[in-house]
Amino acid sequence: MMSALSDDWKWLEEPNKIIFEHAGVSCMILRDRFLWLGGYVGLNSDHPHFGKHYRDIEVKGVHQGLNFSGSGVGQRIKACLWWIGFVRVRPGVHVTGRMDNLKGGEVYRDIEYVRVEVKKLAEQMRDVK
Repeated sequence: MMSALSDDWKWLEEPNKIIFEHAGVSCMILRDRFLWLGGYVGLNSDHPHFGKHYRDIEVKGVHQGLNFSGSGVGQRIKACLWWIGFVRVRPGVHVTGRMDNLKGGEVYRDIEYVRVEVKKLAEQMRDVK
């Protein structure tokens, strides 16, 4: 019987990309080439925040705030959408495969944690007038 994976290896059982819809908003979770998970929502061209820099978009209670905005380029699908979201590269967040996790106090935020945060972001973007 296989024992439970430690936080350093838990990510091996997680997908690298999940695309879903929540609250009528396109959502995506993406693990990048550095193994960092990011959570994103895609905004249509008629959304008030379409084309805005993430620093100009106010969100409340979503992970540690936004740190990404951009068009659908590379692994982000639907180029007609403006993607906003977060990449988990913040102090206190355990990043898989990194030696500097040995500092202590880091917490691995798994894909389900990111999914909950993306859903909160999608709900906030749905409610923007």
